[in-house]
Amino acid sequence: FKTPNIFLQIIRSIFGVFAMYFGYSALSFIPLAQASTIGFTKVFFVSILAIIFFSEKLTKEVFFFSIIGFVGTYLILNPDELISSNGTILSLISSFFVAAGIISSVKLLKSNKTITIIFYHSFFSTVLCGVIFFSEISYLSLYDLFQLTLLTIIALIGQFLNMESYKYEKTSFVILFSYSRVIFSFLLGYFILQENIELINIIGILIIIVSTYLVSKTRNSQNSIVMDKGRG
Repeated sequence: FKTPNIFLQIIRSIFGVFAMYFGYSALSFIPLAQASTIGFTKVFFVSILAIIFFSEKLTKEVFFFSIIGFVGTYLILNPDELISSNGTILSLISSFFVAAGIISSVKLLKSNKTITIIFYHSFFSTVLCGVIFFSEISYLSLYDLFQLTLLTIIALIGQFLNMESYKYEKTSFVILFSYSRVIFSFLLGYFILQENIELINIIGILIIIVSTYLVSKTRNSQNSIVMDKGRG
């Protein structure tokens, strides 16, 4: 419960609520595939915000592989066409708030435990959603409640591991690996939901795997050079 920056905890929760609200609203206008593709613009938003707030340097390699990873994501999702509409704008706004939430989380990690950040995010988000959407709350069956509880537990585990990763590497570097999420989503959709798989989807997966591997290898090489200079 102890936190030295309760105001930033509230701000982060507001970012999270806005990200969810605009993200779900976008789905009323555009297909899920297109919304998911646009959602990966958070990689660029995070990189820009990390430069502004943390003075991180965006290397040419990381920027290049960010573009390549986005291309791979586009090929996997394979939206029929990009629609310039309210949905696109809403999805971009959601992506920005996701990035702002990540940046505020990284800031909080410097003086808070991960579990503390997750607790306050869940608490304030619940209060905010309860106030804003109180008239829309409906009663759930036990089965629906069970499914939502399971979904919440899985989401919290993912959120915990995601924030832990920011303790060990630069934000603009770690965010690149979010591209791998679309691979897991695609594979789960194929094996569990019997969704179709096409050659262009496989190419997209390979592009993401290769781009994240190369940027990781580049990062490790840079760290080795820095360590060797330090020893020298």
